[in-house]
Amino acid sequence: MKKIILLLLVPILTLSAKIVETQSEALVTKGGLSFLFGEKEPFEGVVIMRDMNNTITYLSEYRSGKRHGKFTTFDRVGKSGKKVREELFVEGELILKITYHKNGVIREELPIQDGKASGYSATYYKSGKIKALTLWKDGKQSGEPQHFKE
Repeated sequence: MKKIILLLLVPILTLSAKIVETQSEALVTKGGLSFLFGEKEPFEGVVIMRDMNNTITYLSEYRSGKRHGKFTTFDRVGKSGKKVREELFVEGELILKITYHKNGVIREELPIQDGKASGYSATYYKSGKIKALTLWKDGKQSGEPQHFKE
């Protein structure tokens, strides 16, 4: 029953979110919250930033005026459109950074807590196989990374 209700809510939530496409910063920040220029309510939706050549440079998701969800930066060189970096936010707080190899495979995943690296980060070969695991505590590397052969 819960699955059915959730499936019914998703389209409703999607329809209510705004999608803003822009070539310049469309949001202003006041008191730690983001607002669409000229509006009084905190922004809720997705911002799609494009450059002068109409190439998407980033996508950013917001809820209640705070980044919530993915912030994705795309490669602008050669208009490949491949992800360069992703950051995952929950209610404005960064919890995960992901960088990508030029071939589109994840290069590194780094968990964040209270603005600092925390937990195990993973780096990957261009093939996608795991290269190393590193433990982070309070923004500092804890011990030696564990390396893996490709």
